[in-house]
Amino acid sequence: LTLQRRSNSALVLETRPSEGVGGQLWEAAVVRLADHLEQHVPRMHTSRVLELGAGTGALGLCCALMGARVTLTDRFDVIPLLKRNVAANAALLGGILFGIGLR
Repeated sequence: LTLQRRSNSALVLETRPSEGVGGQLWEAAVVRLADHLEQHVPRMHTSRVLELGAGTGALGLCCALMGARVTLTDRFDVIPLLKRNVAANAALLGGILFGIGLR
């Protein structure tokens, strides 16, 4: 799945709906909140973002594209998907960190 952002950057996201809620791309995260942040928070270079239950990492990755330092966390079984999505977008991203998976 390719997610085009207003910054003319396109995130590449793998989803796995069959693996439960953590593998799904949620409209509220991408369409609503990410769009809102891009419109109303022009620069996030001094921001730190902690995304709990990041799933695919879509929202956190959008924040990273806007310059935020982001920590993504989720359950251990979702972390491999999250890591693949971060790796797929590594060339676009600044400072992504990983938190410890939650049980």
